[in-house]
Amino acid sequence: LLRPAARRALDESVVPLLVPDDPALLATADVRAGTTWAAISFARGDHTLTVHASREGPPREPARRGLPSPDVPWLDRVRGVPALVIVGEGHRVATWVERGLTYTLDLSCVRVDDPRCARERYLHELASALVPVGDAR
Repeated sequence: LLRPAARRALDESVVPLLVPDDPALLATADVRAGTTWAAISFARGDHTLTVHASREGPPREPARRGLPSPDVPWLDRVRGVPALVIVGEGHRVATWVERGLTYTLDLSCVRVDDPRCARERYLHELASALVPVGDAR
């Protein structure tokens, strides 16, 4: 489903990614990877999605079992785990820890009043529908 360059980048990634289960969207994906992270991004007309996976911990992560720090406001839940959701004009970002990795889902809308970015439901639906791809090394 991924273009050859995106598939190669995913195959070389040191972390598995979470991606939308949408073949048409995957066909447009751009994948980048570093020594401790990988990211996949999609442009979908009037909004973009990026999913970032990292072996690095979330902000001020304590040493104990990779749980979010109590001094960071992990007030939301995404994919059944505590999450930090940041909201800006035409922009929503969710960060959570899953399978020992830190994931971030970034949603940006061209129009500030786009309901996908103005309401939290779409971000949560996107996150819930993500499926794992790639192998951790």
